[in-house]
Amino acid sequence: MAKHTVTSLAFKIIIGVASVMLMLHYAPISEIPSMYAVECYQSYHVSHHSKLYDFVMMTETANKWMKFVTFVATDHKPIGIGKIYKTVIDTNMFLLAVVEHQQGQYTALETMSK
Repeated sequence: MAKHTVTSLAFKIIIGVASVMLMLHYAPISEIPSMYAVECYQSYHVSHHSKLYDFVMMTETANKWMKFVTFVATDHKPIGIGKIYKTVIDTNMFLLAVVEHQQGQYTALETMSK
């Protein structure tokens, strides 16, 4: 009789765990990639905003002001929406596209790989 009770209890536990797993499988989950997005930025106090902008926009200097960047290449388009940068950070290569740009103010980049 005790063996039957243990078997019945084990069966109930297995059914309960399977039911919870099934419910969790269909539970809505927020978009995971956006939860783990990384934003990198650095602030500098400069009296001439245009000089800083011009310095930052020179791809040859990227590894001087962003130590984690080891290589930057670009297409030969002028700076604007759609311009593409190839960037190597550590050993990872990223293709970044300009998605927003205001001359002399800011440039927003977004990775092209999803």
